[in-house]
Amino acid sequence: MIPMPSSREPSFWGKAKKGASWAALLSDRGGAIYVEYVTLLVLVSLIAAAAIAAVGAPMVNTYRFAQYVLGAPLP
Repeated sequence: MIPMPSSREPSFWGKAKKGASWAALLSDRGGAIYVEYVTLLVLVSLIAAAAIAAVGAPMVNTYRFAQYVLGAPLP
């Protein structure tokens, strides 16, 4: 059988326990670096998506033109 956690064990949310004051929660800095990493990841992903959208259509057109030229029956 799987043992049930007791109320004395730390919770999944760390310091965010029942009855914790707002001052204690606001002063807790645990996990702040993850927020920075996620923000940076989102920013880099948006820049990459914009670059692919800007460069993608001209690259497809160039590929189709090269495919047309190479597949032409006359040299």
